[in-house]
Amino acid sequence: MAQTITILDQTGMPSDLNYRVAYWLDVKAERQAFYANPTLTSAVLSITAPELAALREGKQVEVVETIPRLAGTPMATVRQAARDRLSELQSDFNRDNRFNSYGTRWTQGLGWVNVTVP
Repeated sequence: MAQTITILDQTGMPSDLNYRVAYWLDVKAERQAFYANPTLTSAVLSITAPELAALREGKQVEVVETIPRLAGTPMATVRQAARDRLSELQSDFNRDNRFNSYGTRWTQGLGWVNVTVP
């Protein structure tokens, strides 16, 4: 599936132009098992069956954040902020691999077996 941005709803009305946004980030194949969740649901109500399957299989993860803007900000500015944030989120997600040594183990008499998850 492709990376996706979905604007969900506006918060802080009427004084602010804050939008809650769902981002779907791509997950590297080696990490997908860590993110798989067969009962996962999405904040996106219009999600299709293939999109939900990709999230449940761990091929993508959903991140929901709020983009804060002042009232009167052009919607084009909000949309561009969401696109910029998608790039940041994907870069951060790829870089910050909390499962980098998952499975590394010690066995008495054999020592350490190192496992690296890229």
